[in-house]
Amino acid sequence: MSIFTPSPGCQEEDAVSDQAQAEAIEQIKQLKARYFRGVDLKDFTLLRAVFTDDAVADYRNAAVDPPSGIRLLDGLSEDLILGGETIARWIIDSMQPIVSVHHGHMPEIALTGPDSASGIWAMEDRLYFPVGGALAGIVGFGHYYETYARIGDNWKIKTIRLVRLKVDAMQS
Repeated sequence: MSIFTPSPGCQEEDAVSDQAQAEAIEQIKQLKARYFRGVDLKDFTLLRAVFTDDAVADYRNAAVDPPSGIRLLDGLSEDLILGGETIARWIIDSMQPIVSVHHGHMPEIALTGPDSASGIWAMEDRLYFPVGGALAGIVGFGHYYETYARIGDNWKIKTIRLVRLKVDAMQS
């Protein structure tokens, strides 16, 4: 059964087929894998390609441990970041001195229209800071909440919001 059940009077071929849904979901999983790889490799071209031109990113409080309220990393944006190119540049600039390892797990992806979708990803990241700092790095846990748009034949991230559950400090 398709998640797009035809309304009365709608032709069956107007509904998205199960095969098309599975293909779209797989394409979105591949998109998210490219996002993580682009962040970890600090690859601007790859990161820019995963976002829509009008994308919106919310990384506010990405380095705050929610249970304690302690901010473990200064200098991150406290504002929404607007535009795919601006988001990609902000990620590269913020992560430049950091070695990072990002993992996304257990995606919950729902097609919301023929060219739109939403997703939630459990995540873990490890950020290793340059030697000599107050901290060796942080280990973060949380979820990404995203929306996607299909532009031509390609899925892209339209909105992305990181919500932390826990951020642990790695002592120097």
